Amino acid sequence: MGLRLGFGLAWPLVLLAVMVHAQQYHDKSEPFTVEHKPGYCVWYGECAKTAPGSNQMYNCLYNGPAKKFAHNQTMFDLMQATCPQYINHTHPNDSLACCDYAQLDTLVTQEQIAVSLFSRCPACLKNFYNHFCATTCDPNQSLFLDYLNYTNRTFTDSGMSVSFVKSVDVYVTKEYAERLYNSCSNVEFPGQGSKVISLMCGEGDCNAEKWLAYLGDPVANHGEAPFAMAYHFEPNATVPIYPNMSARSQMDAKFYECNSSDPNVVCSCSDCPANNTCPPPPTFAIDHFPFKIVALAIGSVGGVVAVIICLAALISGIKEFCKKPGYAPIGQADNSTQYVSTNDDDNESSTSSEWNINNDNNTEVVHGDDCGCQSCCRIGAVLENFIKKVFYHWGKFAAEFWYIVLIFSLLFCAGLSIGLLFFNVTTDPVKLWSAPTSRARLEKGYFDTHFTPFYRTEQLIITAPNLTGFSFKPEGMLYANWTFGPVMRMEVLKEVYYLQENITNIVADYVDADGKKRTVALGDICFKPLLPDNGNCTIQSVLNYFQNDYVKLVNATHDPFGGTTYNASYHIHDCTRNPTDTKGKNGEGSCMAAYGAPIDPNTVLGGFQMEPNGIDYDFDSAEALVITFVVNNHVDDRLNKRAEAWEKAFLEYMQGYTGEYIKVVHSAERALEDELKRESETDIVTILVSYILMFAYITLFLGHVRSLSTILVDMKIILGFFGVGLVLVAVTSSLGFFSYIGLTASLIVLEVVPFLVLAVGVDNLFILVHSYERQAKKFAKVYNGNLQQMPIKELIGRTVGEVAPSLLLTSLSETSAFLLGGISTMPAVRTFSFYAGIAVFFNFLLQITAFVSMMALDARRQISNRFDVVCIKLKDKFDPRVGKDLVHGIMNFFAKTVLHWLVRPFILLFFCLTFTASLILLFRVNIGLDQTVALPKDSYLLPYFSSLNEYLHVGPPVYFVIQDGYNYTTKEGQNKICSGAGCDTASFGTQISVYARSSNHTRIAEAPLLWLDTYYQWISPNSDCCGINTTSHELCHESTNKSVPTCVPCLQRTWNESLRPNSTEFTEYLRWFLKDNPTTSCASGGHAAFAPAVQLENKTNTTHIQATYAMTYHTILKSSPDFIDALKKARELGANLTDTLNINVFPYSIFYVYYEQYLTIVHDMGLNISASLGAVFFVSFLLLGLNLWAALMVVMIVSSIIIHMLGSMAILGINANAVSLVNLVMTVGISVEFCSHIIRWFVSCSAPTRQKRALSALANMGASVFSGITVTKFIGVFVLLFAKSQIFEVYYFRMYMCMLLWGALHGLVLLPVLLSFIGPPYCPVRVSPPYSDSFLGDRRANREQSPPIPYSEPTRPPQPQSTTTTKGNSQQYPAPTYPRQYPTLPDLDGYDIGGTGAQQQYPAATRPREGSGGANERTRLIDS
Repeated sequence: MGLRLGFGLAWPLVLLAVMVHAQQYHDKSEPFTVEHKPGYCVWYGECAKTAPGSNQMYNCLYNGPAKKFAHNQTMFDLMQATCPQYINHTHPNDSLACCDYAQLDTLVTQEQIAVSLFSRCPACLKNFYNHFCATTCDPNQSLFLDYLNYTNRTFTDSGMSVSFVKSVDVYVTKEYAERLYNSCSNVEFPGQGSKVISLMCGEGDCNAEKWLAYLGDPVANHGEAPFAMAYHFEPNATVPIYPNMSARSQMDAKFYECNSSDPNVVCSCSDCPANNTCPPPPTFAIDHFPFKIVALAIGSVGGVVAVIICLAALISGIKEFCKKPGYAPIGQADNSTQYVSTNDDDNESSTSSEWNINNDNNTEVVHGDDCGCQSCCRIGAVLENFIKKVFYHWGKFAAEFWYIVLIFSLLFCAGLSIGLLFFNVTTDPVKLWSAPTSRARLEKGYFDTHFTPFYRTEQLIITAPNLTGFSFKPEGMLYANWTFGPVMRMEVLKEVYYLQENITNIVADYVDADGKKRTVALGDICFKPLLPDNGNCTIQSVLNYFQNDYVKLVNATHDPFGGTTYNASYHIHDCTRNPTDTKGKNGEGSCMAAYGAPIDPNTVLGGFQMEPNGIDYDFDSAEALVITFVVNNHVDDRLNKRAEAWEKAFLEYMQGYTGEYIKVVHSAERALEDELKRESETDIVTILVSYILMFAYITLFLGHVRSLSTILVDMKIILGFFGVGLVLVAVTSSLGFFSYIGLTASLIVLEVVPFLVLAVGVDNLFILVHSYERQAKKFAKVYNGNLQQMPIKELIGRTVGEVAPSLLLTSLSETSAFLLGGISTMPAVRTFSFYAGIAVFFNFLLQITAFVSMMALDARRQISNRFDVVCIKLKDKFDPRVGKDLVHGIMNFFAKTVLHWLVRPFILLFFCLTFTASLILLFRVNIGLDQTVALPKDSYLLPYFSSLNEYLHVGPPVYFVIQDGYNYTTKEGQNKICSGAGCDTASFGTQISVYARSSNHTRIAEAPLLWLDTYYQWISPNSDCCGINTTSHELCHESTNKSVPTCVPCLQRTWNESLRPNSTEFTEYLRWFLKDNPTTSCASGGHAAFAPAVQLENKTNTTHIQATYAMTYHTILKSSPDFIDALKKARELGANLTDTLNINVFPYSIFYVYYEQYLTIVHDMGLNISASLGAVFFVSFLLLGLNLWAALMVVMIVSSIIIHMLGSMAILGINANAVSLVNLVMTVGISVEFCSHIIRWFVSCSAPTRQKRALSALANMGASVFSGITVTKFIGVFVLLFAKSQIFEVYYFRMYMCMLLWGALHGLVLLPVLLSFIGPPYCPVRVSPPYSDSFLGDRRANREQSPPIPYSEPTRPPQPQSTTTTKGNSQQYPAPTYPRQYPTLPDLDGYDIGGTGAQQQYPAATRPREGSGGANERTRLIDS
């Protein structure tokens, strides 16, 4: 909540002419008939004091002709200076008046206060002067004044009897009253940031009638008026009221308009909105997005496109169906097309069996969708073959020399992980969300350096829910009928007093920088604005209207003027109307706080209603009290340790507090950061459960269980645990790597990066293991009763050679996407991107090194038929062919269903509609992060923020800073800054004031507290502030007091509205002004209010003004859009001030550094996501064999997932902010996992049609994607639903679940359908095979004479047979009789299983084999 430091002037409203309604007094002591005619008076001279010891005087009753005063030269001169309209310039000696010198001198003395108040607006000041000159001295006074009450008094000491006036009636026209009020109603109070009129009206709903009535009511204005005058507001100029009066003229003094063309009386734009020379009010374009129009356009176009696509797909399906000889139901494939598959891993059972060899032609079928760019295909094929060959040899090396790989991997990770010793996590919101070079951060640094950091605040919001309000009507006050809220009850105020006292007495322990134990109290750390003269802490509380004095709070006094009991609620009522009142009732009820400042009611009361005029507030109706303890803040965090220790003790006390009548919610400066830390700790258990469940799934389901009898052999608990461990090691290595280079981490890194890397890593684990199992099953054959298999290192080499390029594709895409996300200016996003990118890359490195070696070891265990974990060996032989893969079977059926000709159109229709809906909903995504979302659900700050939004009635302070380099000493320079009379019409202060008038749009609540305006008021010769003691040459405050002749004004000349101090005077007295404390005689001292606002520097005995600021307030800001709009509008005003005045100005408020990110969040999202998509495209294009079409499809699917995510955010109430941006960047990486593996399979598959290639890709690679990332992350994400933190539920559970669902639907449903229609063509370019033939031995020469090993293949056509021959211990089969055109895969050398020594030689694979392997594995490649 904003802190008001401005000090207003405590102006006593002691004016000679005071008014009260006539009906209030009718007790004339004696009947007296007043003669009303021109040239007659109703009083003359002063007769008696209003009370013993009082300085106020009653006027003598006199109903005679006006008197001449020219003979009294002193009075003549004073009249000439004060009321010159009564000087007869033609015959000066004939000048008449109804006042003597004493009355005129009293008027001048009393109106010095009005001069200080209204001097900013000469028209108002002249009208005010003329008004009271008329009531005091006008020679035709009897025409508009009438006696209401007078008294005869006899003085016992002299026996002299006098008659004096105690009350009179005043008659004015309503038009005059309104014009007088309007000319002064907008005059700013420079020391308080409010209107002067608000201090002189008594009631919030002020108007001309109430204003004049309040000024003359001794009850309402605390007895400031010596006697009462009642105003009669008549519509006509002449109204006969009394029978003995033929005519009585109403008062109609000379009047000046504030927008007059006379430069001597015209007021500034700040004080007179009607001034024609004022800058026009700011215009604002409608900031509402035409959502309905855009939604209608997108919906219409999207709907038409969806229908067209659906119809086209349906027609295509019908044409395909009509070509078939018979109806093919869902789940049954068409076997009519024959082609050569170069992919080993086609579906093991049905899919591969449907694709046959054309034995008649013995040539590969030319595809109708073949690529036309042969050069791109050739380069891509060579590049892909090279990558395969590298990974093939690496896989063999890692399998054979597993110990070397594991040792070096361990050393590599250990070396990086040691960097965790330097690991540092920041929880400072400023460092998390604002870049060091951002504008808000630089401006904050400038403000903190040149002034002081914004104060630390500890705050209470107090309500009395079980009590009701009450009514109070003071006696003798016509307009007073007050209704107070329940918090104004005495029992509540007493309880609040004891609570406040207990808090101020809290003493906390802490350890200083030297390691010594110390204690700290509030007085050691609080802000004391008037040091060294006043050592009281700044406590903004309604109790400070009583100076925190319990006796003043509970003791009621009697009002001698109205007979009303003056109690606590009465005093609060008065103080909320005039916070700067230093006298109060009977001079004993000051409203100034104990620390010397006024208390703005907006900062200490809440939940109050508006007055009927819709402008002012009814503070009496407040439903909440607000107490704010203001504590000093420091740029160096080490200096804040004492304050943090006290705040901790304060929070501990408040969490144990229970009130009898009151309910209290609380906060402290450190509270939010403490709760954010607790939020992370609160959900540690939830996160651990999530990870444990994912670990359990991976370890239990990573391997393919052939049967219940072999479950302990087939389970890969150790391998799964090792794989998950590598994921965690990759994360720690990334943390250690960046710790070495000094990149600070954040909680987002610790919470999100492990989750991300685990998602990517698990997918890779399943792909590697599933590919190896399919390879092992495919090459496992029985010969002469013995099971023969390919050597493990060869299987591992082939698995890595075929799968690693796909893993490299996804890993490099994700790494590049994340690293390019580091271009974000938000530190949290940039840090996450760097940590995530390197962690994903390290994960890939560990998986193709350490995990491959561990997989080879696990394969040896499994082939030896040993239990996992305990390694107990079974007697039976291991047979990888046994059993069926349930997931693979399910995906087979799923693939055929999704790609059926009747289903595909509806899938496209569904995604077209959801895509269109998501585009529409894009514009419904809100911006910002509600700070309550980041808190635990049981946080004590949640009710505090709720109360803050419910009861808050003041916005945060905003400072408009003028940077160093401006010259304030010249008149032209001053006129560009000030906002009073004589200042430029578009000055610094005026423009801010003009903006404040459109507060609903500009978010600027009121005119600024401008030090220069208050300085002019302070240095004015007409004030008691700036005086020089002629003896001591020090500052004195009695320059206008004739009884103190040694104190003379600082400016020894007549003061007028256009006069400015010269350069020497300006700098000479400025230091005095900034050191002067406000007092009863001079409330405009600038020590507390403006000493922090003006930075001075001494240069060779001169004072140089460096940076300065003017403070005002934002309007009430409750939501993120409010804060964002306030920042935007303040910067617009700052830019306008800079441009129009050629002054370097910027606005600063404490929340700007947090909300600046939202000004560009849409741009940042677009830039980060676009950069990530660009990285994905480039890597995909490179590693998919320079296949532009395939790379574009990857980007298209990922983009669609992002669009659907944004649409889901609008539905689920997820705002656009740094957290969601991190999740969207992560979505790009996760989406690559869902689509790149399948697209690469599709590109490598040589099926004759797109539909069959899509079927192969979905049936084979889709199984790994589904069982890997999809199921694993679903388990982990589901657990987050039970998190205690709202941010986990909203930004992690909801977004992760959407990410998972949309990724799976796009990758496993939409992508295969699109591939079946518009998938990239197959490039039939022949290159040499990547696999080595070195293991073939001498059996290669006999390959053509040996038949292939027979194995079951349901749709395999009959093959030519030849007689078998026996050579040694091996039976040889002749090769197929159909000719071979291309080089084939090498035969397999023998492998001894179980010590039998049996070896089996495998012929070349010339067609698809049953039991296909990993991604894009080939049985042969084509020669160039």
